[in-house]
Amino acid sequence: MNRHSSPLLCPNRLVLTCLIGCAGLLFACEKDDPKPLATNNAIRGSARLYDDPYDNNLAGIKVVATGPYGDHSTFTDEYGSFFIGNLGNGTYWLDYSKDGYGTIRQYNLSVMEGDTVWAGQIHLFSKPELSVLPVFKKAYIDYRDRYGPPTEFLHIETNITDQQTLGLDMMLYMDTSDEVDYDRSTFAYPAGDACFTDEGIHAIYVEKVKLPFASGTKVYIIGYPCNPWEYHSGYLDIYLGERVFSTLDVSRPAKVISFTMP
Repeated sequence: MNRHSSPLLCPNRLVLTCLIGCAGLLFACEKDDPKPLATNNAIRGSARLYDDPYDNNLAGIKVVATGPYGDHSTFTDEYGSFFIGNLGNGTYWLDYSKDGYGTIRQYNLSVMEGDTVWAGQIHLFSKPELSVLPVFKKAYIDYRDRYGPPTEFLHIETNITDQQTLGLDMMLYMDTSDEVDYDRSTFAYPAGDACFTDEGIHAIYVEKVKLPFASGTKVYIIGYPCNPWEYHSGYLDIYLGERVFSTLDVSRPAKVISFTMP
């Protein structure tokens, strides 16, 4: 009896298995390709060029909104204004770019339930013109009285000391991975107010208490030149409510170096 019934049952089992497999594939596809709950949200804003005081070249600045449902892009009009519509509910970041200028990234713009969010006004800076490329030689925790009572500092030996003389500034990025870069880091710090020449050695100093890394952690550092910090413009972090650095030249980074938190 079992010998005769098996050929009849196997096809049914095969069909059932195929149906279950197909359903699983369909479910997986739906998970990987989410659909927005609403598409009537928008982001609007304005962009300027720092070295264009008469606003003659505001058209054609590219603005890309990246969020949970992909990228949406547009260009500014002759007044520097832009509008990106048909956005699904969620949180987006904006990248602003134009030939000859650095890219400015603006984080944490949330749109929900028909919102039109004002992104503010940003300024793009031309890419820094460097007379000296940044070089990081070594990094270690140092104990000194740099700002008063003796304390511990991260000491980074470098060739960059006086940004005003060299016409550039520097941003430091740190992470626990050697793949650290401006877009992948757990800590960012403007080096402009932290460069000194001590006993003939050029160095950047960062107070150890500012570093969010546990004892024994190996930390990797990279630095990028940017426009001088004194301009107080550039990257606008909406979440923190402050501008963090002016335009980076990400094509000319320092070599990644590392140190271990004591």
